[in-house]
Amino acid sequence: MAKTGKKLLFVLLACLFCAAIVAGIPAAFAAEGDDEIVYPTYTQDFSDAAAVNEDFTAGYVNALGNNTNIEQVYNDGQGDGEGHWFINAEGQLERRGDIDGDNGGTWRAAILTYNKQLYTNFELEVDYKQGPTTFWWTCVAFRQTEIKSFFDDGAGIFVQQGGQMTMWGAVGVGGPYEKPAISDYDRSAWHHMRLRVQGNSAELYVDEYPVAEWTLNGSFYREGYVSLISINNDSMYDNFKLTELPEPEEPELPPIPPIDEADSDDALGNIATAEDDKLPVERPLDYQDDYTLSENGNGGNGGNENPPSRGGCGSSVAGGVGLLGAASVAASAAIIRRKKN
Repeated sequence: MAKTGKKLLFVLLACLFCAAIVAGIPAAFAAEGDDEIVYPTYTQDFSDAAAVNEDFTAGYVNALGNNTNIEQVYNDGQGDGEGHWFINAEGQLERRGDIDGDNGGTWRAAILTYNKQLYTNFELEVDYKQGPTTFWWTCVAFRQTEIKSFFDDGAGIFVQQGGQMTMWGAVGVGGPYEKPAISDYDRSAWHHMRLRVQGNSAELYVDEYPVAEWTLNGSFYREGYVSLISINNDSMYDNFKLTELPEPEEPELPPIPPIDEADSDDALGNIATAEDDKLPVERPLDYQDDYTLSENGNGGNGGNENPPSRGGCGSSVAGGVGLLGAASVAASAAIIRRKKN
Protein backbone atom coordinates (compact mmCIF):
# COMPACT_ATOMS: atom_id res chain seq x y z
CA MET A 1 0.00 0.00 0.00
CA ALA A 2 2.87 2.38 0.82
CA LYS A 3 4.58 1.83 -2.53
CA THR A 4 1.34 2.30 -4.45
CA GLY A 5 0.60 5.54 -2.58
CA LYS A 6 4.05 6.90 -3.39
CA LYS A 7 3.59 6.09 -7.07
CA LEU A 8 0.21 7.82 -7.17
CA LEU A 9 1.62 10.85 -5.37
CA PHE A 10 4.48 11.04 -7.86
CA VAL A 11 2.04 10.88 -10.81
CA LEU A 12 -0.12 13.65 -9.33
CA LEU A 13 2.87 15.92 -8.68
CA ALA A 14 4.18 15.37 -12.21
CA CYS A 15 0.81 16.28 -13.69
CA LEU A 16 0.61 19.41 -11.57
CA PHE A 17 4.12 20.44 -12.65
CA CYS A 18 3.30 19.99 -16.36
CA ALA A 19 0.03 21.90 -16.06
CA ALA A 20 1.79 24.78 -14.30
CA ILE A 21 4.41 25.05 -17.06
CA VAL A 22 1.78 25.02 -19.80
CA ALA A 23 -0.35 27.63 -18.04
CA GLY A 24 2.67 29.90 -17.55
CA ILE A 25 3.63 30.13 -21.23
CA PRO A 26 1.12 32.86 -22.20
CA ALA A 27 2.21 35.00 -19.23
CA ALA A 28 5.82 34.86 -20.40
CA PHE A 29 4.85 36.08 -23.86
CA ALA A 30 2.76 38.87 -22.32
CA ALA A 31 5.73 39.99 -20.26
CA GLU A 32 7.87 40.26 -23.37
CA GLY A 33 5.17 42.25 -25.12
CA ASP A 34 5.13 44.86 -22.34
CA ASP A 35 8.70 46.07 -23.08
CA GLU A 36 8.79 49.75 -24.04
CA ILE A 37 10.68 50.90 -27.12
CA VAL A 38 13.65 53.06 -26.19
CA TYR A 39 14.44 55.76 -28.74
CA PRO A 40 18.01 57.04 -29.23
CA THR A 41 19.22 60.21 -27.51
CA TYR A 42 22.22 62.33 -28.47
CA THR A 43 23.89 64.67 -25.98
CA GLN A 44 26.61 67.31 -26.37
CA ASP A 45 28.03 69.46 -23.57
CA PHE A 46 30.12 71.69 -25.88
CA SER A 47 33.31 71.16 -23.88
CA ASP A 48 35.61 70.43 -26.83
CA ALA A 49 35.62 71.76 -30.40
CA ALA A 50 36.89 68.51 -31.92
CA ALA A 51 33.93 66.55 -30.53
CA VAL A 52 31.51 69.17 -31.81
CA ASN A 53 33.05 69.20 -35.31
CA GLU A 54 32.69 65.42 -35.45
CA ASP A 55 28.90 65.54 -35.07
CA PHE A 56 27.95 69.01 -36.32
CA THR A 57 28.46 71.12 -39.44
CA ALA A 58 29.13 74.83 -38.87
CA GLY A 59 28.16 77.44 -41.43
CA TYR A 60 27.60 81.13 -41.97
CA VAL A 61 25.20 83.02 -44.27
CA ASN A 62 25.70 86.80 -44.64
CA ALA A 63 22.37 87.50 -46.38
CA LEU A 64 19.09 85.77 -47.13
CA GLY A 65 19.23 83.57 -50.18
CA ASN A 66 23.03 83.44 -50.30
CA ASN A 67 25.09 80.28 -50.21
CA THR A 68 26.31 78.95 -46.88
CA ASN A 69 30.03 79.11 -46.11
CA ILE A 70 31.01 75.87 -44.35
CA GLU A 71 33.29 76.49 -41.36
CA GLN A 72 34.72 74.87 -38.22
CA VAL A 73 34.10 75.22 -34.51
CA TYR A 74 37.18 76.39 -32.58
CA ASN A 75 38.30 76.22 -28.99
CA ASP A 76 38.82 79.51 -27.19
CA GLY A 77 41.99 81.22 -28.41
CA GLN A 78 42.07 79.36 -31.73
CA GLY A 79 40.78 80.16 -35.21
CA ASP A 80 42.84 83.29 -35.89
CA GLY A 81 39.76 85.31 -36.73
CA GLU A 82 38.12 82.50 -38.75
CA GLY A 83 34.75 80.97 -38.04
CA HIS A 84 31.81 82.13 -35.98
CA TRP A 85 31.41 79.36 -33.38
CA PHE A 86 33.78 78.95 -30.40
CA ILE A 87 33.96 76.89 -27.22
CA ASN A 88 34.55 79.51 -24.55
CA ALA A 89 36.53 79.16 -21.32
CA GLU A 90 33.40 78.04 -19.42
CA GLY A 91 32.79 75.12 -21.81
CA GLN A 92 29.87 76.72 -23.64
CA LEU A 93 29.15 77.26 -27.34
CA GLU A 94 29.40 80.94 -28.25
CA ARG A 95 28.73 82.89 -31.44
CA ARG A 96 31.30 85.56 -32.33
CA GLY A 97 32.04 87.88 -35.26
CA ASP A 98 30.03 89.75 -37.91
CA ILE A 99 27.46 91.06 -35.44
CA ASP A 100 26.03 94.45 -36.36
CA GLY A 101 23.35 96.01 -34.25
CA ASP A 102 22.73 98.82 -36.72
CA ASN A 103 22.74 97.21 -40.15
CA GLY A 104 22.73 93.45 -39.53
CA GLY A 105 19.00 92.91 -39.32
CA THR A 106 17.86 89.32 -39.75
CA TRP A 107 20.92 88.55 -41.88
CA ARG A 108 24.27 87.34 -40.59
CA ALA A 109 23.17 83.87 -39.50
CA ALA A 110 25.69 81.55 -37.82
CA ILE A 111 24.45 77.95 -38.13
CA LEU A 112 25.41 74.75 -36.32
CA THR A 113 23.63 71.67 -37.69
CA TYR A 114 23.60 68.21 -36.13
CA ASN A 115 24.50 66.08 -39.16
CA LYS A 116 24.30 62.49 -37.90
CA GLN A 117 20.57 61.98 -38.30
CA LEU A 118 17.47 63.42 -39.92
CA TYR A 119 14.42 63.84 -37.70
CA THR A 120 10.70 64.07 -38.30
CA ASN A 121 9.63 63.67 -34.68
CA PHE A 122 11.94 64.67 -31.86
CA GLU A 123 12.42 66.44 -28.55
CA LEU A 124 15.26 68.92 -28.17
CA GLU A 125 16.48 70.33 -24.87
CA VAL A 126 19.14 73.05 -24.72
CA ASP A 127 20.22 75.88 -22.45
CA TYR A 128 20.56 79.25 -24.18
CA LYS A 129 21.47 82.84 -23.48
CA GLN A 130 20.95 85.87 -25.68
CA GLY A 131 23.96 88.15 -26.01
CA PRO A 132 23.91 91.85 -25.08
CA THR A 133 25.31 93.22 -28.34
CA THR A 134 22.01 93.24 -30.27
CA PHE A 135 18.35 92.44 -29.64
CA TRP A 136 18.29 89.76 -32.37
CA TRP A 137 17.70 86.09 -31.75
CA THR A 138 19.09 82.88 -30.34
CA CYS A 139 17.19 80.19 -32.25
CA VAL A 140 16.68 76.50 -32.90
CA ALA A 141 15.62 75.23 -36.33
CA PHE A 142 14.12 71.93 -37.49
CA ARG A 143 13.12 69.89 -40.54
CA GLN A 144 15.81 71.54 -42.63
CA THR A 145 16.96 69.87 -45.84
CA GLU A 146 20.07 72.06 -46.14
CA ILE A 147 22.47 73.91 -43.87
CA LYS A 148 20.86 77.32 -44.16
CA SER A 149 19.02 79.98 -42.22
CA PHE A 150 15.45 78.97 -41.38
CA PHE A 151 14.27 81.86 -43.54
CA ASP A 152 15.56 79.87 -46.52
CA ASP A 153 14.80 76.34 -45.32
CA GLY A 154 12.81 74.76 -42.50
CA ALA A 155 11.35 76.46 -39.44
CA GLY A 156 12.94 78.39 -36.60
CA ILE A 157 11.71 78.94 -33.04
CA PHE A 158 13.07 81.57 -30.65
CA VAL A 159 12.15 83.95 -27.84
CA GLN A 160 12.28 87.66 -28.58
CA GLN A 161 13.85 90.11 -26.14
CA GLY A 162 10.37 90.95 -24.81
CA GLY A 163 9.62 87.28 -24.11
CA GLN A 164 7.37 86.57 -27.11
CA MET A 165 7.73 82.92 -28.16
CA THR A 166 7.90 82.97 -31.95
CA MET A 167 7.95 80.58 -34.91
CA TRP A 168 9.08 81.75 -38.36
CA GLY A 169 10.16 79.88 -41.43
CA ALA A 170 10.59 79.45 -45.14
CA VAL A 171 7.97 78.61 -47.76
CA GLY A 172 5.53 76.09 -46.31
CA VAL A 173 5.92 77.54 -42.81
CA GLY A 174 5.50 81.30 -43.07
CA GLY A 175 5.18 83.61 -40.09
CA PRO A 176 6.10 85.15 -37.85
CA TYR A 177 3.68 83.45 -35.44
CA GLU A 178 3.95 85.00 -31.98
CA LYS A 179 2.62 83.66 -28.70
CA PRO A 180 1.97 85.71 -25.56
CA ALA A 181 5.13 86.97 -23.89
CA ILE A 182 6.72 85.19 -20.95
CA SER A 183 6.12 87.32 -17.90
CA ASP A 184 9.23 88.94 -16.37
CA TYR A 185 11.46 87.46 -19.08
CA ASP A 186 15.13 88.29 -18.49
CA ARG A 187 16.94 88.25 -21.84
CA SER A 188 20.35 88.51 -20.16
CA ALA A 189 19.91 85.29 -18.13
CA TRP A 190 20.37 81.63 -19.04
CA HIS A 191 17.14 79.81 -19.93
CA HIS A 192 16.22 76.18 -20.58
CA MET A 193 14.34 75.44 -23.78
CA ARG A 194 12.49 72.23 -24.58
CA LEU A 195 11.06 71.87 -28.07
CA ARG A 196 8.86 68.89 -28.91
CA VAL A 197 7.95 68.34 -32.57
CA GLN A 198 5.67 65.42 -33.34
CA GLY A 199 3.48 65.04 -36.39
CA ASN A 200 2.03 68.43 -37.25
CA SER A 201 2.51 69.89 -33.78
CA ALA A 202 5.38 71.94 -32.31
CA GLU A 203 5.38 72.59 -28.55
CA LEU A 204 7.81 74.94 -26.82
CA TYR A 205 8.59 75.06 -23.10
CA VAL A 206 10.86 77.75 -21.66
CA ASP A 207 11.95 77.20 -18.07
CA GLU A 208 8.72 76.57 -16.17
CA TYR A 209 6.58 78.73 -18.43
CA PRO A 210 3.39 77.09 -19.80
CA VAL A 211 3.61 75.52 -23.23
CA ALA A 212 3.28 77.42 -26.49
CA GLU A 213 1.99 75.30 -29.36
CA TRP A 214 1.88 75.75 -33.12
CA THR A 215 0.11 73.62 -35.72
CA LEU A 216 2.38 72.94 -38.70
CA ASN A 217 1.23 72.77 -42.30
CA GLY A 218 0.63 69.27 -43.61
CA SER A 219 3.11 69.89 -46.43
CA PHE A 220 5.81 70.47 -43.80
CA TYR A 221 5.52 66.92 -42.44
CA ARG A 222 8.98 65.70 -43.44
CA GLU A 223 12.29 64.66 -41.96
CA GLY A 224 15.17 67.09 -41.75
CA TYR A 225 18.12 68.44 -39.80
CA VAL A 226 18.00 70.08 -36.38
CA SER A 227 20.17 73.21 -36.01
CA LEU A 228 21.19 75.94 -33.62
CA ILE A 229 21.08 79.33 -35.36
CA SER A 230 22.24 82.68 -34.07
CA ILE A 231 20.70 85.59 -35.98
CA ASN A 232 23.07 88.57 -35.71
CA ASN A 233 23.57 88.02 -31.97
CA ASP A 234 26.39 86.91 -29.68
CA SER A 235 24.33 83.91 -28.58
CA MET A 236 25.46 81.10 -26.27
CA TYR A 237 24.26 77.49 -25.92
CA ASP A 238 24.99 74.57 -23.58
CA ASN A 239 23.76 71.07 -22.63
CA PHE A 240 22.34 69.97 -25.99
CA LYS A 241 20.07 66.88 -25.81
CA LEU A 242 18.20 65.49 -28.83
CA THR A 243 15.83 62.50 -28.63
CA GLU A 244 13.98 60.83 -31.48
CA LEU A 245 10.23 60.38 -30.94
CA PRO A 246 7.78 57.86 -32.46
CA GLU A 247 5.12 58.71 -34.96
CA PRO A 248 2.13 60.33 -33.27
CA GLU A 249 -0.70 58.00 -32.36
CA GLU A 250 -3.74 57.95 -34.58
CA PRO A 251 -6.50 60.13 -33.14
CA GLU A 252 -9.19 58.20 -31.33
CA LEU A 253 -12.26 57.98 -33.52
CA PRO A 254 -15.57 59.09 -32.03
CA PRO A 255 -17.93 56.25 -31.07
CA ILE A 256 -20.40 55.15 -33.69
CA PRO A 257 -23.88 56.34 -32.68
CA PRO A 258 -26.34 53.52 -31.99
CA ILE A 259 -28.86 52.66 -34.67
CA ASP A 260 -32.41 53.51 -33.70
CA GLU A 261 -34.49 50.47 -32.96
CA ALA A 262 -37.28 49.76 -35.40
CA ASP A 263 -40.82 50.66 -34.40
CA SER A 264 -43.01 47.77 -33.35
CA ASP A 265 -45.26 48.47 -36.32
CA ASP A 266 -42.44 47.91 -38.83
CA ALA A 267 -42.96 44.65 -40.64
CA LEU A 268 -39.29 43.60 -40.50
CA GLY A 269 -40.31 40.02 -41.08
CA ASN A 270 -41.52 40.95 -44.55
CA ILE A 271 -38.10 42.31 -45.46
CA ALA A 272 -36.38 39.00 -44.85
CA THR A 273 -36.33 36.45 -47.63
CA ALA A 274 -36.00 32.75 -47.78
CA GLU A 275 -32.38 33.18 -48.77
CA ASP A 276 -31.60 34.47 -45.29
CA ASP A 277 -31.81 30.91 -43.97
CA LYS A 278 -28.95 29.90 -46.27
CA LEU A 279 -26.52 32.61 -45.25
CA PRO A 280 -23.11 31.13 -44.32
CA VAL A 281 -22.25 30.99 -40.67
CA GLU A 282 -19.21 33.12 -39.82
CA ARG A 283 -16.69 30.84 -38.11
CA PRO A 284 -13.61 31.66 -36.03
CA LEU A 285 -10.37 32.21 -37.95
CA ASP A 286 -8.83 29.00 -36.59
CA TYR A 287 -11.83 26.89 -37.59
CA GLN A 288 -10.84 23.96 -39.83
CA ASP A 289 -12.12 24.31 -43.39
CA ASP A 290 -12.84 20.59 -43.68
CA TYR A 291 -15.27 20.69 -40.76
CA THR A 292 -18.86 21.23 -41.89
CA LEU A 293 -22.27 20.82 -40.38
CA SER A 294 -24.11 17.68 -41.38
CA GLU A 295 -27.79 17.70 -42.23
CA ASN A 296 -28.78 16.53 -38.77
CA GLY A 297 -26.88 19.39 -37.14
CA ASN A 298 -24.05 17.23 -35.82
CA GLY A 299 -20.44 17.84 -36.72
CA GLY A 300 -19.22 16.02 -39.80
CA ASN A 301 -15.53 15.56 -40.52
CA GLY A 302 -14.93 12.37 -42.39
CA GLY A 303 -17.33 10.54 -40.07
CA ASN A 304 -16.08 12.23 -36.89
CA GLU A 305 -18.88 13.77 -34.86
CA ASN A 306 -16.58 16.07 -32.89
CA PRO A 307 -14.98 19.13 -34.46
CA PRO A 308 -11.20 19.11 -34.77
CA SER A 309 -9.22 20.53 -31.86
CA ARG A 310 -7.98 24.10 -32.03
CA GLY A 311 -4.37 25.05 -31.34
CA GLY A 312 -2.98 27.91 -29.32
CA CYS A 313 -2.21 28.64 -25.71
CA GLY A 314 -5.82 28.17 -24.63
CA SER A 315 -5.87 24.58 -25.87
CA SER A 316 -2.54 23.90 -24.15
CA VAL A 317 -3.87 25.07 -20.83
CA ALA A 318 -7.10 23.10 -21.30
CA GLY A 319 -5.06 20.02 -22.17
CA GLY A 320 -2.96 20.42 -19.03
CA VAL A 321 -6.04 20.74 -16.87
CA GLY A 322 -7.64 17.75 -18.56
CA LEU A 323 -4.49 15.70 -18.01
CA LEU A 324 -4.53 16.62 -14.35
CA GLY A 325 -8.17 15.59 -14.05
CA ALA A 326 -7.59 12.24 -15.76
CA ALA A 327 -4.63 11.51 -13.50
CA SER A 328 -6.71 12.29 -10.44
CA VAL A 329 -9.51 9.94 -11.56
CA ALA A 330 -7.03 7.19 -12.32
CA ALA A 331 -5.37 7.59 -8.96
CA SER A 332 -8.71 7.45 -7.13
CA ALA A 333 -9.74 4.32 -9.03
CA ALA A 334 -6.48 2.61 -8.19
CA ILE A 335 -6.90 3.38 -4.50
CA ILE A 336 -10.45 2.00 -4.53
CA ARG A 337 -9.30 -1.22 -6.24
CA ARG A 338 -6.49 -1.54 -3.74
CA LYS A 339 -8.91 -1.27 -0.82
CA LYS A 340 -11.24 -3.91 -2.34
CA ASN A 341 -8.37 -6.32 -2.73
